[in-house]
Amino acid sequence: MPKHSPILLTLLVALLLRVCCLDAIPPGLTHDEANYLPDAVAILDGARPLYFPVPQGKEALYLYSVAAAMTLVGRTPFALRLTSAFWGVLLIPLTYAWTRRRFGRAAALWTAAGLAVSFWGVFSYTIHPNRAQCFATGARSPTPGTG
Repeated sequence: MPKHSPILLTLLVALLLRVCCLDAIPPGLTHDEANYLPDAVAILDGARPLYFPVPQGKEALYLYSVAAAMTLVGRTPFALRLTSAFWGVLLIPLTYAWTRRRFGRAAALWTAAGLAVSFWGVFSYTIHPNRAQCFATGARSPTPGTG
């Protein structure tokens, strides 16, 4: 079996779990999702803020990602969920790389597989905006004490 097959299979499973029925499950929008849509549409309409203070403060990277997805698939909630799924899948190879460096290949594969199929790994990073993006962008930061 090729060396990268296990992690590629893990990523494929993660992708399928996150995009299957993305437009229908769960039905409707969560309040978190609904809070992000107007700001993403504002970006498409020309707004260029670096920080979005209402309602609790939002990170710009996620909202610009949603706006980019909206240019591809339209101004729909599906674009928001697709963006969250993208960041959720991206989190897996980043987590794998960090875990492999710190704990070895076996631990990294188990961690990636768990993140790929666990309820919170699928549900939380598919419909709760920006959580995966926050972790994914932080996954490459150095471990304290390693320089």
